[in-house]
Amino acid sequence: MEKKDLKRYNQRLEQIGIGELDLIESENELSDDNYDPPVDEAGDRLDEADGWHDNFIYYERGLPHLFLPRGNTGPTTVLEPNKEPVDFFSLLFTNEILQFIIQETDRYANKQIIEHPDENKSPWVIPTTEEMRAFLGLCFLMGINVKPDIKSYWTTDVMLETPYFGKVMKRDRFMQIMRYIHFSNSEQAPLPGEPNYTALYKIESLMNMFTDSMVSQYIPKRQLSVDEVMVPFKGRLSFKQYMPAKPTKWGIKMWAIAEADTGYVSFCEVYSGRINGTAHGLANRVVKSCIEKANVTGQGYHVYMDNYFTSPTLFTDLFQHYNTGACGTVRLNRKELPKDIMRKNPDGVTIRGDMQFRQKDALAAVVWKDKKNVNLISSIHDFCWCSAAKCAASRWSFQRQEIPCPLMICDYTQYMGGVDRADQYIQYYVFQHKTLKWPKRIFFTMLEMLKFNAFRLFLLSLIINQDLTDMQKTMAMSTEKSESLYFYKYLCQKVGSEEVLKIRRTNSAFFGLLSNETHIVSGSKGEGLYFKSSDFDLMLIDSSFRVYESEKEVVLDGLTLPLIMNTEETQPCFTQLCLPYLYYHVLQRTFQNMFHKNHLGCMFSSEQYKLHKLSVMSNNFETQFLKIHGPCVSDVYDHADFAYCLRCDQWIFQAQPWGINCFASSETLQDYQTQSYKIHESLSSGKFRILKDMIEDQFSSNPCTENIRVLYHFLHHSRSGLSRGLVALHFSKACMFVQDASNCCYSSENKLQYFKYKYDLSLLLIGVHSDPVSGWMRLASFFYVRKNYFASLSVINYTLQKYSGENMHTIPCIFGNKFNYFQKYELNQMKKEKIYTVYKTLKISHLVFLNRTSTIPQELQRSAIIYIYDPLEFGPFLSFLCYYHLHDITSCRYYLQQLTSRIKYTKGNVELRMFSAIGHQLLGETNFARDMFQRVADVDFFNFTGASSRLKLLSDI
Repeated sequence: MEKKDLKRYNQRLEQIGIGELDLIESENELSDDNYDPPVDEAGDRLDEADGWHDNFIYYERGLPHLFLPRGNTGPTTVLEPNKEPVDFFSLLFTNEILQFIIQETDRYANKQIIEHPDENKSPWVIPTTEEMRAFLGLCFLMGINVKPDIKSYWTTDVMLETPYFGKVMKRDRFMQIMRYIHFSNSEQAPLPGEPNYTALYKIESLMNMFTDSMVSQYIPKRQLSVDEVMVPFKGRLSFKQYMPAKPTKWGIKMWAIAEADTGYVSFCEVYSGRINGTAHGLANRVVKSCIEKANVTGQGYHVYMDNYFTSPTLFTDLFQHYNTGACGTVRLNRKELPKDIMRKNPDGVTIRGDMQFRQKDALAAVVWKDKKNVNLISSIHDFCWCSAAKCAASRWSFQRQEIPCPLMICDYTQYMGGVDRADQYIQYYVFQHKTLKWPKRIFFTMLEMLKFNAFRLFLLSLIINQDLTDMQKTMAMSTEKSESLYFYKYLCQKVGSEEVLKIRRTNSAFFGLLSNETHIVSGSKGEGLYFKSSDFDLMLIDSSFRVYESEKEVVLDGLTLPLIMNTEETQPCFTQLCLPYLYYHVLQRTFQNMFHKNHLGCMFSSEQYKLHKLSVMSNNFETQFLKIHGPCVSDVYDHADFAYCLRCDQWIFQAQPWGINCFASSETLQDYQTQSYKIHESLSSGKFRILKDMIEDQFSSNPCTENIRVLYHFLHHSRSGLSRGLVALHFSKACMFVQDASNCCYSSENKLQYFKYKYDLSLLLIGVHSDPVSGWMRLASFFYVRKNYFASLSVINYTLQKYSGENMHTIPCIFGNKFNYFQKYELNQMKKEKIYTVYKTLKISHLVFLNRTSTIPQELQRSAIIYIYDPLEFGPFLSFLCYYHLHDITSCRYYLQQLTSRIKYTKGNVELRMFSAIGHQLLGETNFARDMFQRVADVDFFNFTGASSRLKLLSDI
């Protein structure tokens, strides 16, 4: 982060109530010499000139908007279950609106009869409320039963007549009301040029009443959409629009805001022409007007719009002053866009699925390649992405394939169609009456909107009310089914799908089988349920002790110490463990501290036992990272719990009421025994999570020959591809360690040497399939120890070429890691592959050598229990050793320089410093090697690296 950006970030943090950000990292640590930013014709950097950058920073956007609507979302008025759809229409088309239309219609009719008596000879009677409702009902019915003209509905032709119209109202009366229907007082109409003049005066009062009723009867959900609606009209009108790309080319344009899910129209207004003095243009004014008059300002709503409205200025203003997020497609000629990606052919966006992200303050911009480039900006989303199903043409058919897609584009596709959905429903049964008077055309369009909104209120009431009719129950059942499916998908996202849970349980079962019954994965992770607060629970069975209910049952085997249960002074379901006096005098000194003597005998102390196990585990982990947590030994971050258990061969009497049959019939135990599942071969959901779970599982099986035999047996007897794939992974991994565990030493006899060489080589070749790098590096080290330096160099070069940024690095500890953007993209590309194929292709484990190994270079051997190296750091060092023995000093200098340069970017990496120090020592640069060894020894308090020993040898020289 540059200093000039820090001041801007701190100002933003102060506005949202967060403290200032300290610039801890230096500029050299965050710089990237290989980055070549795009520049314009003048040579200026495009990504800095306009303030956009490619790292999404949450505190730069500010705190997210909370969704706080003015009430519970949904209908504000709940009617009784027996109400009909017309009752919901009455909620919107109120008696006040009806009386207003009757009053203005009567005023206009009397005026026309007085001014034009010859053209209005029929007597006029003011319509009653019921008569006006009948008139509107016939208009709705004409939209369902379409005829060429209005008079055809009252025809007496046997083939064409519809007698219902004549029974409700006479034709002349209907035509008379249609002629005089009016919505304003013409006598008070302002003239052009007057201050209060408006072109919409004839319909403005009625539209305000309509929109007020729409807003008051429904509180929309969070996602809204703003779009335009065309009202067909070809008469003479100053603000008539011509839009050749629309299905309705000539007409009156209306702006509308609707709920994205149901299409309920909350507000609409008519475009009456250009207004002088509008700040930031027409689109800016329209969106703000719709939000304000729909009463959704300052409540945390999300508004979606197309490229006609979208602009960075509008989105920033909505985010800061209206507490409203926005998302929409954008035209490339808008101002203040990121110039490096918002152009005709941006770099890095060439094939379908490519994308580029940028951020500036609260705005996020993206360019995504579909058939064409799709440009969006949003103040709602970050740089997250999902997958979109698209049709891909083959030679004979179309196949749907999933390609990576930004989340804001998926949401835009889902939530943009609210207004279009409402317009689609309206056009099905619209009343198409030809008229030259534009207020009538707008009135009937608004009436159709009210009818559609009433239909939505009616459907929502079916879910709210409990007493449903048969037809309503059918509709509600479909809704409940979709809700159940949604809840199932939600659980699959939070906990994991059925396939994911089976994979987890299978992996845990293999772990228990290969540990010779000494390790058991328990808790929620043992059942395959990885919750947010779940940790790794591992039960370790201590083979040094054996528990018995009485001394009569003790079996002396010479390998275990018997502990007798004593329940005299304990609470129910608890027991003390007593060691017979005969064994106390032969105990090792480390075991004697676990017992204390009292009047009951030599009693076993659980506290001292846990302290003993804590000291034992400190040989593999640093003490400051471990603690005692209840009955377990845990890490300080609460990521793993190790519970040491004592074994009793019989089901004890005190535990019989607990119910052993319950566990014996559990699915997990059956899976543990059978090791076979009927499961789909490919996983499309939850692959990221299960792969991360497998990568984080660092507690591998014991490397022994028995494991190889068990795995080989399961590999040929597993019934499903999933079991065979997981067994193959464990089999490959175990083969790498069998060579370490072998006690067979090399003999001077040629036959024995040749047999051992072939045996170890065959196992190592099987082990290369465990992951793309570590197995090959182990094979290269094998060739180096056998002095086959050219073969070792060939394997190293081949291995390093396979590594890319998409590979997942596995840290050799119990703490998890996360996937970056490129790893997620690569996983998405391979999501149709089997999970074990993705695992062995993309996962990189650390290179582990045991103390009995004969494949580690002699230059690295020391008195340690285990050797752990990064394979990408071990490779250059092994290349250095090969060229050193080949007397190629130039190549040695090259690889030594690579190791030295990596130290600058990985501060605190002691293994790299050790590699570099050993290299300088071999080249005779003793002073430099001594300095490097000293730096490592200063931080290696437990002498894990052997730096202190090497430093002492150099000092004696």
